Amino acid sequence: MSRVYTIRQVRPEDKAAWHELWKNYQTFYEVEIVDDVTEQTWKRLLEHDSFGCFVAVDNTDLTVAMTTFTLHGHTWELSPCCYLVDLFVADDHRRAGLARMLIDRVVEAAKAQDWPRVYWLTKEDNHQARKLYDQYAPVSEFVRYNIALGN
Repeated sequence: MSRVYTIRQVRPEDKAAWHELWKNYQTFYEVEIVDDVTEQTWKRLLEHDSFGCFVAVDNTDLTVAMTTFTLHGHTWELSPCCYLVDLFVADDHRRAGLARMLIDRVVEAAKAQDWPRVYWLTKEDNHQARKLYDQYAPVSEFVRYNIALGN
């Protein structure tokens, strides 16, 4: 049986599946996010205020991929910009075009809401993902600096 995927906004009943994807995402990036932050993130995603989340669901109603994004003001724009924060596809659903479908859904939302840009970051050595990302836009010429404050 061929798998058919649907991209939709996250729903409260997706919590367990999202949480599993979220944990696997953390494993991929070799980070551990404390439970309080995870719970707050989940609540923010459901509020649909400045945070959002789309999930990919297969034809058996299994949630197999997710992307989260946040909107923020910008001194160069009137409308908020969209930062695509997280993107993860379960291992056994990779190479099915889900990452592209999720990015396209965020871009579609941005166009519908007149957000002037969608942007994201990835690790420099994330070569597989970068093959896809390079099809959307050139790598930015900006260098990112982080000041870790221990929170």
